[in-house]
Amino acid sequence: MRWPLPIRGVSTLGALRAAFKDYKVAAVEGCKAPLHAHYWHPSEKPRAAVMLMHGYAEHLRWYHEVGVQLANEGFIAFGHDHIGHGRSGGDRVILDNVEDMVDDIIKHADIVCDHYPDIPLFFVGHSMGGLVAFLSALRRPPRLKGVVLNGPFLQLGKDVRSPVRRFAARILGRLLPTVQVGKLEMDHVTGDKEMIKVIIDDPLWWTGGIKLKTGCALLNSVEKVHEKFPMFDVPFLIIHGSTDKICSVEGSQDLLKQSPSKDKQIKLYDGAQHHLYIDSKPVREAAVRDTVQWVRERV
Repeated sequence: MRWPLPIRGVSTLGALRAAFKDYKVAAVEGCKAPLHAHYWHPSEKPRAAVMLMHGYAEHLRWYHEVGVQLANEGFIAFGHDHIGHGRSGGDRVILDNVEDMVDDIIKHADIVCDHYPDIPLFFVGHSMGGLVAFLSALRRPPRLKGVVLNGPFLQLGKDVRSPVRRFAARILGRLLPTVQVGKLEMDHVTGDKEMIKVIIDDPLWWTGGIKLKTGCALLNSVEKVHEKFPMFDVPFLIIHGSTDKICSVEGSQDLLKQSPSKDKQIKLYDGAQHHLYIDSKPVREAAVRDTVQWVRERV
C-alpha cells in the first residue's frame, strides 16, 4: 500500500457549470472557496445518492473504498474536501465556523438532487464530518432518508470540558488564530501500522497541530450540539470504535438515548480506533459493509 491511493474520478466544485457525466466540472454558487469534489458513479441510473463527509485534517480521497462499494450497490456516492482541506481552497485547515461547512454540504447536495430528482439522499460523516452531517440533517434536506455517523465528534474531550480552559481557548483563538496545539496521534486514528505510513506520506493530510481558530470553531459548535439531540428525528446508524480516544463514544450513546427517531442504532467495534474506514483490515471491511448494508435496507 502506498500513496497516492487510487480513485475513479475527481472533479472541481466551484467552476462555471454543473455536469456529472464522466467526472466533468460541477458548480456550487456562493461558496467561500472553490471545493474539490469526488463522484463515484454506478454503472446504471442511481437508486440513491450518498454524500460522504470527511473528518478534520484529511480529505475525501480516503473514502475511495466506501465510494466504490456504494457505487457497486447502484448508488451515486459523492462529496468534497471541506474548505481548507485537501485540494479545496481556503487557508490550510483554518475554519471560521462549522456552519460554513454545513452551507457547502447543503449546496452540493442540492446540485446532485436536482440532477437526480427522484432518488433518496443519505449522509455519511466521520468525526468532524459526523458533526457536519448531524447539523446538515437538522436543516431538513427534502429527500434525506438517513444518516450514518462514523465516530462522530459530538462531545468535548475531558481535557477541554473545564469552563476556564474553554474561555482561554477562545481568547487565544482570537489573538493567535494560526498557532498550533495538540497534534492528532496517528495510532489513535488507526490501528493499522501500514495505513499510518500512507497517511504520513500523503501531502494532503494535515499532520501538524490543530490551529487555534479551527479549534475554537469546533469548540463553539460542539458545545451547543447536545441541546439539539432531541430534535434529531431522522433514521440513523452510529458506528464507533470501542477504544476511540479522539471522539468519545459517550457522545454517540447520548445521541442514541435522546433522539426521538424511531429508526436508530449504534454499533460498537471491539478494540477499534477512531477512523473505522481505515482501521485494521477486519474493522474497515466490517464498517464499510455495515454502512452499505444500512443504506441498502432503506432504499
